[in-house]
This record gives sequence, structure tokens and C-alpha cells, in this order.
Amino acid sequence: MTERTSIFRRRRVLILLGVNAAALLLLAAVFEIGLRIFAPDWLSATMDYQSEGGRADEVGTDRAWSVVREYGEFVKFVPHSDFDMVHAEFREKANIDEFGGRRLEATSSGDAIVPFVGDSFVFGIGVADGETFVDAMQEHFDERLLNLGVPGSSLPEQRFIVKRRHEELGRPALCFVVVFLGNDLTDMVNRYREAARRAATGAPRGQPAGMERTRPQRSLAWRMNAWLHESWIRRLYSVQYLKAKALAAMNRRGGRGNMDPVFRVMNPGNEELLAEVRDILAAELDEWETLRGELGTEFVFVLIPDRHQVVAEERDARAKYYHLDPALLDPGLPNRVLTDELLPRGFRAIDTTDAIRAAGDPARMYFRRDNHLTKEGHALVARTVLAELGNE
Repeated sequence: MTERTSIFRRRRVLILLGVNAAALLLLAAVFEIGLRIFAPDWLSATMDYQSEGGRADEVGTDRAWSVVREYGEFVKFVPHSDFDMVHAEFREKANIDEFGGRRLEATSSGDAIVPFVGDSFVFGIGVADGETFVDAMQEHFDERLLNLGVPGSSLPEQRFIVKRRHEELGRPALCFVVVFLGNDLTDMVNRYREAARRAATGAPRGQPAGMERTRPQRSLAWRMNAWLHESWIRRLYSVQYLKAKALAAMNRRGGRGNMDPVFRVMNPGNEELLAEVRDILAAELDEWETLRGELGTEFVFVLIPDRHQVVAEERDARAKYYHLDPALLDPGLPNRVLTDELLPRGFRAIDTTDAIRAAGDPARMYFRRDNHLTKEGHALVARTVLAELGNE
């Protein structure tokens, strides 16, 4: 074989590769243009969302905080500290009071304390000091209200805080426990699963059952998805279309876990997960019932819905994105799962779902991308709870 023949063959290979690459790019361009022209409703809704920026997981909303821990478990924020809450939709500073909770702008001078425990919806991620629903409720109470919300927590962690701090807070006779129906139930299940795993593997003990917190292991799929949320590629119709197809295939094989948690609990077809949620919830509320007897504290549970439970058009579009039939979803199922266990135990439950759904524009009660309550949402929750209590 002559050198000239060898060069010709190499060039031919490069030409063929270039032609194939150009053909693939042309095909991708035609596919993208076709989707933009003939996009199904669910894809159009997804692209409207992506045009504003994807939901940034763990980016800026609750970083750089200083905390006090025992057994590796959160007890409180460091008193008189502060940290920034930064997101595409807001930039606020959270200030911490002398009790290690979110500072209220106006507080009572009374000696008695009424704590509020819960996750970031209580804490008020996204809103300024003075704009949380705990702030709005303070003027209707003689007792001093404390905002002890902890972003990322669920019932087991909150129970630990209540028990650990009961004496320190003057043995409060009343405590509000706020449950965000979007992910608190599945977060609770994950805590118990991790506790069971640690017990099965003989991992070191020292924390109450269901209380272990470990740094989550991020899969390659999770990291790719997070990158897609932030990259310019998220604005390509073809990428979102193929991503939805991939998620549907993964959910068929992996138990429908690759979707917003609320869609898993709103789906009556997820019988195995729902049974696990009910079993673990029953065990967890048994602990709260015991704690009520030990501490002499009355617990009032406040339920806050996920936006997809109250904004029908967004729920339908997101369901189709996950290749779920919207007609088969039951947006009230998470509420009933919780109240079916709360009420027989004599706990009071105040559900804000109907009030938020009945708002003129329920979508305005939540940040579009971050999904936490806006200032308007906090004000509505406060009015609803106060009306139920007869304090309005």
C-alpha cells in the first residue's frame, strides 16, 4: 500500500465521519424545530418553566448556616447568627434569635412560649424577616411564638428538637407542628429506611431510631439532571422531550422514584410506597403520642400543600411529563394519609389546602421555581390557621 493510498483512505474516513456528523446535526435540528412547532401541552408547559431557569437543587437557599448538633443531629441554629438565602427569585437574609430560631420582628413580652417546628416552609425560605406566617400570627397571641423551622427536616428530626429543648423553652403547653405535604412524608420514610439500613449493617448507634442523618450519595443520573437544570441545554425542546422519555422508562423499572415526591404520594397506584408511608407514619405518630403524655404538651398539626396539589393546570402538565394519567392522581391523598393517623390519636389538624386552592390565583402563593411560599402565601396560611383557632 502506497503512502498516497493510505492518506486517501484516512481522508475518506474523515469525510465520512464529517458527513455523518452533519447528518446527525441536521436530524437533531429538524427534530428540535418539529417539537417547537408541534409540542404537546406538557412539553410547552415544561419549556415555559425552563425558560425562566430550572429549579436549582441545593443552590444557595440554605447554605453557610451555623448550627448546634447533638449526636450529629440538629438542635438549633447558633443564636444571633445569620445567613443568606439566595435564589434566582429572591435574595434575603435570615437572622437567628437568642433561642436559635428564625427571628420574629415583633415578639410578645410574655413568659410563656409557643414553638413552631417544621421544615423550610415554617422557617420561611425566600421571604424576609417579619414575613413568615409565624410572624403574622404573633400579634394574636399573648405567648411568645418561636419559629424553630429547620429546612430539610421531617417529623423524626422535629420530634428530637421538641424533646431535647422542652425544659430549655420553659415546658411549653402548646406546640405547632407544620407538615409540608410535598415531601415531608417521603423524607420521613427515607430517614427510617436509613435507620433500618444502619441497624442491619451494624453501623454505630447513639441516635434515636429514625433520626440518623447522612450525606446523600448523588448518583450520576442525579448529577446529570442537576446540571441540566442549570445549563443552557435545558432550553432545548428535544432535550426535555428525551429526558421525559428517559424518566418514564426509569420509573417503569425503578418504582416511580424519579419524580417530585408529591406525585408518588398522590398516585393511588403506588400501593407499596403508600403502605410503607402509612406504617412508618403510624409508628412515628405513636412516638408523638407518647411524647404528648410525657411532656404534657398539646401538639397542633398544620398541613401545607405542594403547589401541584392546588394548581390543577401545573399538576396535569407535570403528570404528563412523568407519563402519568392526570385523571388517576388524587391530589387530596397525602392529606388523608396524614389525617387518618392524626385524628384517631386525638391530635388537632389544621389543613390549609382548601384555603390556598380557593385563592384567586393559588400559583401566586408559591415561588415559581423555588416552590416555597411567597409573602402572600405566608399571609394566607396565617389567616387560615388563626381562623381555625378562633384567634383572628
